[in-house]
Amino acid sequence: MNRRHIGLVAVFFLFSVLTISAQEQKQLFSFGIGYFGETITHPGVELFAEYPLFQLNSSKILLRCNFGYYNHSDYSHNFFILPEIVYNYQFPNGIFVEPSVGAGWLCQFPDGKTVSYDSGTFVTTTSVRHYFMPSAALKGGFVFTVAGKESLVLASGFRAFWQYPFNSQWLFHPAIEFEFRYRFLKEDEK
Repeated sequence: MNRRHIGLVAVFFLFSVLTISAQEQKQLFSFGIGYFGETITHPGVELFAEYPLFQLNSSKILLRCNFGYYNHSDYSHNFFILPEIVYNYQFPNGIFVEPSVGAGWLCQFPDGKTVSYDSGTFVTTTSVRHYFMPSAALKGGFVFTVAGKESLVLASGFRAFWQYPFNSQWLFHPAIEFEFRYRFLKEDEK
């Protein structure tokens, strides 16, 4: 190999490196599944999808919609739809933090007859009940790089949500979550 060939290979290599480093992975959307443990002892599951509203370097603002279920044994089956706004900050090593806020709908199916307090009297009911569900969460996790793409994500965290009206009051619920996500990405030129 003469000097001219070495020079062409060096220029080609430098151009390749600059081209690769000028590409950034942008998230198109992601979906996931996770464990949802209301008050830790009431097991459940959630499915969700995320769409990025804004992305800049390590920061993202995402719109996320959660569809979930948890079972309060011998009391009720609970389904919810919870849209939320998520801020995601990812460190260079793949670790991320993610606070979020949202508000949604909680639907409760009682197991048998239950008693509720309505307008000063106790009422026995078997009917489905609907509640307003505001929520705040803090999660963290790790993004795995597979085939050069940051597409697999494991996350866990804590969620606080409220159920209103519960006997004309706000009922607080803590929850834990463990999630697996898959990101669909595209390469963007900077």
